Amino acid sequence: MAFPRQRIEDIENTIMLLTQEQARKIMDVMRILSLMIEDVTYRKSESVLVQKYNEILKLDEECKKLKHSTGEQIMKIGSLLQEREDFIRLISCLDKISDKAEGAAFRLLSLQKLGFHDENIYQRLSELSDNVFVAVEKLKEAILAITLDSSVLYSKLIEIEEQEHKVDELFRKLDIMLLQSKISIPHLLLMREITHMLEDIADKSEEITNIIKALFPQIK
Repeated sequence: MAFPRQRIEDIENTIMLLTQEQARKIMDVMRILSLMIEDVTYRKSESVLVQKYNEILKLDEECKKLKHSTGEQIMKIGSLLQEREDFIRLISCLDKISDKAEGAAFRLLSLQKLGFHDENIYQRLSELSDNVFVAVEKLKEAILAITLDSSVLYSKLIEIEEQEHKVDELFRKLDIMLLQSKISIPHLLLMREITHMLEDIADKSEEITNIIKALFPQIK
């Protein structure tokens, strides 16, 4: 089936709008995850965490629906979209960020149910989470800037890469701290899974910067 040029451009615009909405939803997921970590640090009740976790589950499902809708738009024009594979990688990476955040929230809730609390560890975790949040926030801003300002987009991509390095350093310090701590093995395993998932989110944010550069090589 042949598509007129205007039809192709309309679909490409729809793909971009859906991707931007997916990025906004993921930002909401990260915001709630950060609040969960803050809640557990200050010993909020389990019911408070459960409520926030359920909000994350709802947002994660909305993210998946957006990914599916974007995929349908990509399939509509098939090979006529030259950057088809890069767009698929982009929405898949965004989906993985949402998955990792949901996984971290689930494990955080599990630690709460197990009665674990170490204020020093949670404060370090909160610092790591805050910096991952910044990376994802810059990612959202970069994706929104794609259709607005290439100079802003380029600066945001640089900032994401710099933020990922900062997250990596904080992650390593916290990981060593956990390994040297005297917390029980189940608590240690859950906490390390949370920190690895947070670091993976920052890594995915950086990976997306490379995808965006491939999609829009003219940005500078």
